[in-house]
Amino acid sequence: MGKGTVMADYMPLTCFPPEKQAEIARLVALPKPPPKWLYLGNPEDAHPVVAIISRAWTEWFRQRGRPPGGRESISPSLRRFVIKRDGLVCGICSGAVERSDVHIDHIEPLARGGSTVAGNLRVTHSRCNLRKGAS
Repeated sequence: MGKGTVMADYMPLTCFPPEKQAEIARLVALPKPPPKWLYLGNPEDAHPVVAIISRAWTEWFRQRGRPPGGRESISPSLRRFVIKRDGLVCGICSGAVERSDVHIDHIEPLARGGSTVAGNLRVTHSRCNLRKGAS
């Protein structure tokens, strides 16, 4: 979804065929988001004709009150709490972290269903956090 696009801009789920509604409901019930992209075209062709964002992917986030694929911002107070709790020690490599190099890492990445709560956050070096990615 592009910036400024809201779910109201999309066809209501009730307009989908019943079997598609059931498939979307099954995927939305999973603990981790379903694949973002649906590839349309001849499956035997090496390249799809078009790729579209999966409705199950957007519904997975919407039903959890989160922006689809977007980042929840970490509030300044939550950031201060995590830094105070963890000190300036990297939660990945256990090395000392310079105050100017502090990253707040999602232990369970947002891309895999994690949330922005204190128990899922830790202090890291920028290089450790960026090397980790969404793994």
